[in-house]
Amino acid sequence: MKVTIILSGAPGRMCGEIARLLMEPAWRARFDVAPVCFGSAARRGARLELAPGLHASCESLAYLDSFLASHQSDNAVAVDYSSPDAALENVSAFASVGLPFVMGTTGFDRARAEALVRSSNASAVIAPNMAAPIVALQEALRHVAEVYPNALAGHRLDVWESHQAAKKDVSGTARALIPHFQRLGLVGDESAIASIRDPARQRELGVPQDALGGHGWHHYEGTSATGDVTLTLGHRVNGRRVYAEGTLRAVEFLWQETESGSRGEVFSMADVLRAGG
Repeated sequence: MKVTIILSGAPGRMCGEIARLLMEPAWRARFDVAPVCFGSAARRGARLELAPGLHASCESLAYLDSFLASHQSDNAVAVDYSSPDAALENVSAFASVGLPFVMGTTGFDRARAEALVRSSNASAVIAPNMAAPIVALQEALRHVAEVYPNALAGHRLDVWESHQAAKKDVSGTARALIPHFQRLGLVGDESAIASIRDPARQRELGVPQDALGGHGWHHYEGTSATGDVTLTLGHRVNGRRVYAEGTLRAVEFLWQETESGSRGEVFSMADVLRAGG
C-alpha cells in the first residue's frame, strides 16, 4: 500500500519541490498525493497546480476532519512546510485528528509542538533540517562533543548562515549546532549567528546565481584565545531537492513507526537515519 501525502503550506516553495519530486517515476511508485492541500487563506478554494500535471484544491485546515472522514485516510501522512506563525495551529490540527505528520517548518515553539503531539494519538517527525547529509554531520558533531567535552575550551565561536531572502527566521540548523559547540568549550551562543539575506552579499560569498532563491550555506569558525589557531566547519546546499528527498524518507519512516503502533511520539531526522531511512 502506498502512503498518501497531504501537503500543508501550499503553494510554498518546499511544497512545490516535494510535488515535483513525487512526479518522478521512482517516487510515484511509493507515494500518492491527496487531492486536497492546505495553505494560505488567499488561496483557499482555488485549484492549485502543485507541479506540472499534479493538481489539488487548496482548503482551510478546518476542512481536514471532513476530508479524512470522507476519504481513505488510514495510510495518510501530512507534510508541513508552512510558516512559523501557522506551525502550532497546524500541529494542533494534525494532532487533534490523530494524523501523523512530518514538519520541516522552523522558527516556532518546538517544545509546545512536541507537547501537543505527545498528548495525542499522532506521532510526528519534527526537524529543522531534512537533508540527510547535513543531519549526519550534526550527529557526528554531537558525538565528538560528547566524547571530548571542553576539548576546545576558550575558543571563540563565530557563525554565519546564508539563505534565500524570503527566509525570515534564523537558520534552525545553525541554532541546533550551537549546544554541541558549547559542549566542546567554544564561547558563543545564538547571538553569534549572523544571518545573510542580501543577494549581493551572497554573490560575493560565491552562492550561484541560480541558487539565490533557494540555498543554505553555513560557516562555523572557532578561534583560539591567542588567535593563532582557527578551526572551520561548513556545509553548502544549493536548491531544495535534498530537503524534499529527506522529507519523503521521513514520511516512510514515520509510516512504518505508525504501522508498528507508534502514537504520541516525536522523532527527529537522526531517528530516521538511525533506522536506515
